[in-house]
Amino acid sequence: MSETNNTTPNEGPKELEDIKTPAEFWQEAVGGQFRWLASLLLVANVGLLIWMWFDREGQEMYFPFRARGKAVWIISFTTLLVWIILAILNWRARAKRRF
Repeated sequence: MSETNNTTPNEGPKELEDIKTPAEFWQEAVGGQFRWLASLLLVANVGLLIWMWFDREGQEMYFPFRARGKAVWIISFTTLLVWIILAILNWRARAKRRF
């Protein structure tokens, strides 16, 4: 008997156990299916930065680690940059697949 594999490589998201290489992880992270979550977290991060700007009494962060002052701003802007990049890459991948 011969075994046939009826799955296509781009049929949907993979389970975490099925991702074996960094290239497969990258494809899942920027393949277009993460676009809404990345966009939502980008907007939430912008809202957090605006709130921090108006609440000037010394910012503190307790999760996932403890930080105060300028470190909180650096962490917040770094995460904002990550969400911007992920959102752009995912929306671009979705647009390429759609057209």
